[in-house]
Amino acid sequence: AMRWYRKAADLREALAIYNIGFLCEQGQGVPQSYAEAMRWYRKAADLSQPNAINNIGLLYTKGQGVPQSYAEAMRWYRKAADLGEPVAMYNIGVLYGKGQGVARDYQEALLWYRQSARLGNSAAMNNIGAYYENGLGVLPNLAQAIYWYSKAANLGDQTAKINLIHMGTALLEELLEFATQNSESK
Repeated sequence: AMRWYRKAADLREALAIYNIGFLCEQGQGVPQSYAEAMRWYRKAADLSQPNAINNIGLLYTKGQGVPQSYAEAMRWYRKAADLGEPVAMYNIGVLYGKGQGVARDYQEALLWYRQSARLGNSAAMNNIGAYYENGLGVLPNLAQAIYWYSKAANLGDQTAKINLIHMGTALLEELLEFATQNSESK
């Protein structure tokens, strides 16, 4: 695969350049190297390749091949989000939700998660569900939590499926407790 990606990269094909960076980052068919991944991602970013721009942000978030910097990660995520990259929108939400490089702001995180979810990102849908379940930036709303977890689960999101199971178990326990209390008072 690398041989064909390099031929396409020689023609300035942005997706091929991104794929070379990804192979370098993962160590697939080439020695694993974050620095080399960053070099290829930057080349693809110069061609406005949104996945590469997002992955540069990820490398800064994790401090892989570059000094760790949430502020620099946010800068790259915003560039990718401006190009419509849903994973970058999700990553911006994560930074706001955790207060990494920015002041913690659950409502701002929700705005970014919603944008990402509109583009089909199941992880964003799951996080929206968690925000509704736990009342982060919104009033707690179990119906909305179930709705968002279900949307994510229907797209195959395993975390959302687990969250639905936990919610179901908690609701059953509450119903049993309620039923027990009511039957004892009669």
